[in-house]
Amino acid sequence: MLNGKVAVVTGAAQGIGRGIALTLARKGASVAVVDLNLEKAEKTVKDINVLGQRGIAVKADISDHNDVKAMATAVYDELDKVDIVVNNAGIARDTMVLKMTEDQWDAVFGVHLVGAFNCIQAFVKGMISRKSGRIINIISAAGLLGNMGSSNYASAKTALIGLTKANARELAKYKITSNAIGPAAETPILRHVPDAARAAFSNRVPLGYMAPPEEIGDVAAFLASEESKYITGQVIHAEGGMFM
Repeated sequence: MLNGKVAVVTGAAQGIGRGIALTLARKGASVAVVDLNLEKAEKTVKDINVLGQRGIAVKADISDHNDVKAMATAVYDELDKVDIVVNNAGIARDTMVLKMTEDQWDAVFGVHLVGAFNCIQAFVKGMISRKSGRIINIISAAGLLGNMGSSNYASAKTALIGLTKANARELAKYKITSNAIGPAAETPILRHVPDAARAAFSNRVPLGYMAPPEEIGDVAAFLASEESKYITGQVIHAEGGMFM
């Protein structure tokens, strides 16, 4: 399905990013695992190697343009090309709007939106030259619902939809697609949410459970494949019917 393809997945040391990285590898792709936590990223790479695929771990702060440029150089040096970019890295700095600091706002936008822009810009030139590529941005069901205390997170994830659609229009002539996935899944961020809030969130899902990361990986693998070549500028809601 993805034999011979090379993917970059940010925030792939754990959670949804790890699930996506492993699924892409299972489908035949080589994967660059990008994360601030190099030790955990290397564990993901070991599991990619067990699947018989090539993987590399690269430490990078994707909110820093120069750090992303260095990361891209490392990826190209090791894997030669990039066919798929999955912008998954995310952080939460939740607090009510009256108490939210400028640093909390900037940090969340820096990772979710600026980070995605940096990674797209770093790799899209190569995609354009080959007239082929897949950009996949991970948004959030929680963000789109506008949960209390998450004005920074919800705003950044909504802005990421705009980036997805603008890139879809700009890059279509090069046969590059740009799509987003809105998951409702078990993630490390949810470990910091009170049990009552987690239960309330899960109760909104008609299918009755939060997806394991690998199920979101299946959606990403489809959007990364040739089977999805006529799909661009879309948000695929993999959230168990929450927005139905």
